[in-house]
Amino acid sequence: SGKPNNSTFETAAKNVIIENNTVDGIARLCELRQTENVTITGNTIKNTSLHGMLLTVDKGTYSGDVTITDNTADGIHNRFVRMAGAGNAEVVIKDNYIYNYQGADADYIKVTDGSNVTIENNVLMVTSAVDLQSRVNSAAKGLNEFGFANDITGNVTIPQNDKINIVINGLGKKYDGTITVDGNSRSGGSETLVIKNINFEHSGSNLYFVEQNIAPNYPHNVTVEDCTFKGDGTSVIGGIRYRQGFNNVVKNCTAEGLYLFIWTTGGNNITIDNVDGIGY
Repeated sequence: SGKPNNSTFETAAKNVIIENNTVDGIARLCELRQTENVTITGNTIKNTSLHGMLLTVDKGTYSGDVTITDNTADGIHNRFVRMAGAGNAEVVIKDNYIYNYQGADADYIKVTDGSNVTIENNVLMVTSAVDLQSRVNSAAKGLNEFGFANDITGNVTIPQNDKINIVINGLGKKYDGTITVDGNSRSGGSETLVIKNINFEHSGSNLYFVEQNIAPNYPHNVTVEDCTFKGDGTSVIGGIRYRQGFNNVVKNCTAEGLYLFIWTTGGNNITIDNVDGIGY
């Protein structure tokens, strides 16, 4: 049952499956209300004028399982997923990729009123250093994951702000530049930054690939994992420099053509695990 509107789908029903569809230039992929058991997977959503998906209620809450996985969005003009009234439903939103996000809200996935919600491995894709810088500057509280849509050139500064957790996932692409972690904006101790799956390779004279700023507030909770670092044997001094921060980790990384792979100048709780470097 339900009434039609300018959406593709609106109903109060059970066991709804929306899969392997491609939509382009409509308001949104779907609008669901008070639905029990929902699966939305394998869809391609392009150029929506509203949310990619809206799951909401007129009364009551959702129930059963709500699973939103393996969807691709490109050019949506509001949040990728907006869900209200999640209630006790087991909500899983993961492994979705969002390109060319046009929404004004930094939290491109927002679920309210839920007690059993998992949101992970959803990647907002970036195409340049300027794009990445803009996204991290406006990141929302909670977890924000940004992925490389292509090889990227240019320097980026990642601010550490209260309760804003950031993942930069290179997805195996090359990065020619320096990522500087700036702790001067932080006010708490729980912020995290993960840099992973990037093939760092400089063409210029940058001194480091991952660098941390100086006092007064040193960066903390920075993990670099599953990355490669390649220098030209002359101009790049080192791969990673950790200063006086704490809870910093380097793991499962390799380097070649560097004078220094990892340089630490103080700090607490530094972990270096399973790294391999060939100098010049």
